[in-house]
Amino acid sequence: MKIKTYRSFIFDFDGTLVDSMGLWNAIDHMYLGRYGIPCPEGLSNKISGKTFQETAQFFKDFFDLPDPIDTIMSDWHQMAYDLYMEDVPFKPGVPELIETLRSLGCSIAIATSNTRELTTAYLRRHRAEHWFDAMSFSGELQKGKPDPTVFLHAAKLVQTPPENCMGFEDTHEGIRGLIDAGMTAVAVEDEHQVSQRQKILNLADYYIDDYYQILEEVRYEYSL
Repeated sequence: MKIKTYRSFIFDFDGTLVDSMGLWNAIDHMYLGRYGIPCPEGLSNKISGKTFQETAQFFKDFFDLPDPIDTIMSDWHQMAYDLYMEDVPFKPGVPELIETLRSLGCSIAIATSNTRELTTAYLRRHRAEHWFDAMSFSGELQKGKPDPTVFLHAAKLVQTPPENCMGFEDTHEGIRGLIDAGMTAVAVEDEHQVSQRQKILNLADYYIDDYYQILEEVRYEYSL
């Protein structure tokens, strides 16, 4: 994998750094349940990679919801906040890998479709804000994945050419965005992406079951 050739490491948030995709599936069910609407199979694939606002617009149009977009997003944010603070862990190996990369002088960034408010609140809660040199939000850029803008913006913030960045994603849309950004794309195992796994395997440069695999490679290359 030649970790030494990369100066910066860019991570998606949900499903990649944190094990939160089950939470969002539960919120989809709860939210639609308010209107007596069953959550259709495959909904997560339809909204994967979309910005928060794009997802709200999709829900309003697809399910013919009466509430305005801002109200939908506000309701989701309120539903998600307490769950994020208490019930969402980092994925195995995340703290160890990031602390090791930081000790080696590497830059670390987040590139996410989640909101700045939820992402930063989670990092504060877990005392992990200092891990990241920059954060890029697709909603603020008005470009959802697989558009590469959110990744290119992250690379710009850490002042690293895309070809010197390694990116981590759990979705097919995210991997496509990394590839189109000119970065090395590492797919991270997530149980909620089972139906897309083969497509992800076919597209990604590397595939890992957990971050301990990368950590072992880092320790080997740097003789730690």
